[in-house]
Amino acid sequence: MSDPIGAIYEAFATISDSSNSSQEGAAYQVILDGTKGDEKQKQLAAQFIPKFFHVFPELNETALNATLDLCEDVNPIIRLNAITGFQVLCKNSPSLIPRIADVLGQLLSVEEKKEQAAVNKVLGSLFDIDAKGAFNGLVDQIKAAEAADVNLAGIGMKFFQAQLQSKQAVIKKDPELQQVLVDAIVKVLTAEPRVSSANFKKFMHAMNRLPPAFAKDNDAFKATQASVLSLQANLDKAFDATDEDFASNFVTCCNLGKDKSAFIEYFLEKILPVASSVPEASLLSVMRAVADAFRNCTASSAAAALPKIYAMTKTVVPNKDEEKARASDEKTNFALAEACLYAVHQLASKDSTAAQKVLGIFVPSGQPSDFSSEQKVARADCIERLTLLQEGAKSHKKEISTALGELNKSISSKDTSAEDKETLILKRKVMVGASAAASTVLTLSEGLTKQIPVYGGAQTNVSWRGSPKANKPQQQNNNKGNNKQQQKGSQKKGGQQQQKGSQKKGGQQQKKGSQKKGGQQQKGNNPKSSNKKGSNKKGNNNNNNNNNNNNNNNNNNNNNNNNNNKNGNGKGSNKRRAGGAIPGAKKGSNKKAKPNNNQQKSKPGNQKVGKYFDGQPS
Repeated sequence: MSDPIGAIYEAFATISDSSNSSQEGAAYQVILDGTKGDEKQKQLAAQFIPKFFHVFPELNETALNATLDLCEDVNPIIRLNAITGFQVLCKNSPSLIPRIADVLGQLLSVEEKKEQAAVNKVLGSLFDIDAKGAFNGLVDQIKAAEAADVNLAGIGMKFFQAQLQSKQAVIKKDPELQQVLVDAIVKVLTAEPRVSSANFKKFMHAMNRLPPAFAKDNDAFKATQASVLSLQANLDKAFDATDEDFASNFVTCCNLGKDKSAFIEYFLEKILPVASSVPEASLLSVMRAVADAFRNCTASSAAAALPKIYAMTKTVVPNKDEEKARASDEKTNFALAEACLYAVHQLASKDSTAAQKVLGIFVPSGQPSDFSSEQKVARADCIERLTLLQEGAKSHKKEISTALGELNKSISSKDTSAEDKETLILKRKVMVGASAAASTVLTLSEGLTKQIPVYGGAQTNVSWRGSPKANKPQQQNNNKGNNKQQQKGSQKKGGQQQQKGSQKKGGQQQKKGSQKKGGQQQKGNNPKSSNKKGSNKKGNNNNNNNNNNNNNNNNNNNNNNNNNNKNGNGKGSNKRRAGGAIPGAKKGSNKKAKPNNNQQKSKPGNQKVGKYFDGQPS
């Protein structure tokens, strides 16, 4: 045919109007052949192929390959037409969405802005048509890109995370989609070769945010997660102390897991025995991860782990003899000491009985065998190590503080180049972290040296976790009786009592809506207005009656004071009330009663204020 463009238009009309399937098939082949023609033919083919793709299933593979060829054409307009055509194709043939999502995932790294926008738009539309298929296809593409193009894998992961966020409502309502996502992620994470550590974290975070992770009956999800983490961390293999990636994978998986029992067991059985051969940086990261894992362990696990962890702590925190035997250049690693002490605190808070035995803590129970000689030696050794550690931590903090001062001057100096400033800022960050570790060491060691040790809570501020809210330490023995109870609406201090709606001070009482002073009663009137028109004698009579009542009250108070003097020093009996005179006493006659030598003086705040001693034995 001399006019290929006209032939394509004619083929389009034939397919649209004809009911003859044989003619339609031949016409569709004409359109497919257009992908090998000139630019105009290719543009028309890119537009027409998707419209009739579903009509000719026997030509689907040929049509799809032809469209993919157009996506790689040198002409950007043709590429753009081919990309946008995938949206029409998938609407009519949704079964191809996983495959098309994979294809479009490969195009996410295109550089031309219009093409980028088209790829993102079309790929996003596939999630609206069939989210299950689109997620499956994209995840497969990310996995495939890991080995060939790390940058493309990263772009694909970002798109995957964005779709998870935008489709939250859909995912929440569709349990089948939730399971599809879990299965797709597990498939990628368990396949060989393994995904990068960065993408492993991202996939696990995505899985941990899915609804099954928060379901009450999620044993199956937990088992799946534990299986993936165990495989990634190589818990079925011996620990390779020389392999930094091995330690890094262990830390990553331990931090991501909800059930950390397998990691705790692996650490105690396979890492701790070879701890001395593990590089210091790797051992520190592992120890921090395990210390955090101990926050949620059971009491029985804590009792089993504490002796081993404390034994390791002693290798990091020397006593005086071990300190002397050290090489001159060997110094205490306060960051590692922080992690070890934090682990000890977590375990001790779970099982205080085990802590008493390991740390040599004396808890009297009235039995002669309470405090053995071995326990005494263990406690003395513990105190010695921690005291020496505290002295070193204080000295270390002072050194860092001095160095930071000089460092800040260099950073602020105009003579320091921008490149040098960046280096110095990074150095300052490390030094600040070291100072924070030393501060935590002081807090944790002081808690363990108390007569009744104070164990830090799970949210104790440690240097490797930013600045979480610090909980108040929990004492080993919760003696509720040691804390004074503050009663609602009242406060006792130094022999004073303030009651709701009233205040007693210096023998005077002020009642709501009234004030007594000098035998006069004021009720809604200003004293200055008593001589004004409208005042009467009845008010004066009331005042006289009040004067008599006050005199009687004063006499009663004097009698009470006399009784108190005769009966000795009861609680608050002859004590001067803070801020006021003794009730009923005259000015200038406030003499303190001599205390009874057989009785201990009452301390302010420990008296039963407001109840006078009645002469009866308590």
